[in-house]
Amino acid sequence: MDNPFLIAGAIYIFANGVLLLLARSSNSEWDQVFVYSARVLIHGGDLYAPGINQFQLNHPYTYPPFHAVLGIPFTFVPQIISRAGWFAVQAISLTTLWMLSWKISGGRPLNRGAWTASEAAICILGLICGMRYIQGAFGHQQSDILIDALLLAGCWAWQSRRDFSAATAWAFAAAFKGPPLIMALYLAWRGRFAAAIFMVALAIGLNFVPDLIHPAPHGLWLGQWYSRIIKPTSNQIGAWYVDVTINQSIAGAAHRFFNTTWTLAHHQLIVTPNRQLVSNRVGKLLVYAIDAALLLSAAMVMRRPMQKPQNARSAGLECALMFILMLLLSPMSHKTHFGILIFPGFFAARAAIEHHDRLAAVCLLICLIVIGLLDHFFLYPPLGDLFAWYGNITVGTIALGIACAGIMLRHSPPEMMAIGVNPRA
Repeated sequence: MDNPFLIAGAIYIFANGVLLLLARSSNSEWDQVFVYSARVLIHGGDLYAPGINQFQLNHPYTYPPFHAVLGIPFTFVPQIISRAGWFAVQAISLTTLWMLSWKISGGRPLNRGAWTASEAAICILGLICGMRYIQGAFGHQQSDILIDALLLAGCWAWQSRRDFSAATAWAFAAAFKGPPLIMALYLAWRGRFAAAIFMVALAIGLNFVPDLIHPAPHGLWLGQWYSRIIKPTSNQIGAWYVDVTINQSIAGAAHRFFNTTWTLAHHQLIVTPNRQLVSNRVGKLLVYAIDAALLLSAAMVMRRPMQKPQNARSAGLECALMFILMLLLSPMSHKTHFGILIFPGFFAARAAIEHHDRLAAVCLLICLIVIGLLDHFFLYPPLGDLFAWYGNITVGTIALGIACAGIMLRHSPPEMMAIGVNPRA
């Protein structure tokens, strides 16, 4: 078969499109959260007020205010067209995510009969690292695939020395959800201070757009988001408006380990917030110390501060490492946020297969086991949930981070071509 990956990808996207169009409205996150919040905004309601039905109470709008703008164009059309439009956005975003991840990581053509066994293996192994969570974003009709596509578009521009194009794409990603702001820190490390400042200013500025559509009850919508969503959860590190096993950041792991216990009963995992191993202050200090150590380690691996990456592959690897840090250092990293792991997964798989890098191979194997196998989707649910309590996704993400850092340290730049040129073209 000349085009197996193209055909498989088309079937995958088509199947998810059918599921999206057939989903019941009462259980549709797109309808009940995103389009609903957009209607609330344009009709002068309160974005952060409790929802009007049980689904909205269980899935409150906790995003920065700019996120509500996403659904506005879809409030003026029938539901079936709204869903079809959102599916088109998802399909384009996923295609962008796949293609740019593959190209930036040095992938060769896979269709028109050009694929080889090693390229096919690299592609499949890399996809396994994140496709479970891509499917979660599709199934829950979330915006994470769009955000991932913006992050990869920024990385593609960064490889081509287009600093402000990269900053713009990353700013839009950060405007939807805050953690991509870490890329401003990366731009500053690379001496691109104007682009870093521009990125932060644009991300904040976009969150003033809802105030132009309809003002908040008091002050600005961004202030409402902080005071009513962020501040109530700031007492306990890693606490958020989801089940504690869902938050797979380091902060989420600390929240589980320090404040909850688990039992297995009635064929389900029961998590109880019945302890406090350390004070909230100590817990925060421990998490912040780990975060700082990870940032310092990444800086030491990337080296050469105030200078651009030496080549295209280095630029891509550094972005992959920063995306991993984004997931680990975020106050809340939902499982659906981890679909972007296919990007570092491609790098790790290529190093393991092409360069026989043992560290990359071991780290990739760890990731494939803890993410690809020890998961709620594949295991009897209580066991999958139990592994999530222990942070299986966090462990797999850390393993990929170690693989990317090892590749940057172990493989010398002379193998690569100048920045802006795909080394596998």
